[in-house]
Amino acid sequence: MTSPGMGTYEFNPKSILDSEQYPDILNYLNSEQIQTMFNVLAQQPNNSQLVNKKGPLGGYTALHWMAIKNELDLLKFLVVECRADVNCKANLG
Repeated sequence: MTSPGMGTYEFNPKSILDSEQYPDILNYLNSEQIQTMFNVLAQQPNNSQLVNKKGPLGGYTALHWMAIKNELDLLKFLVVECRADVNCKANLG
C-alpha cells in the first residue's frame, strides 16, 4: 500500500494506530481495512484517546475522516463502540 509522503507498507492495524500519521492515514484505506482497524481499536484499553486523536493534517479525528468518506456504519461504530467525541472540532472548526 502506498500513500503520498508515507512510503510503502503492509497493512498492520496496530502499527497504524501507533503511528504519527493516525488518523489521517484513514483517508488512504478502504472500508474493509478501516473496519478491521476499528475492530482492533475497540479492543485497545485507551481507545477513546486514540479515537479522538487529532491528526497532523488539519486536526481531523477518525470521526471526521469517516464523515468525509461518507462511511455511515463506521461513524456509528466509532460513536457507539469507541465513544468518539461528537463535539470534537478540527483545527479550523
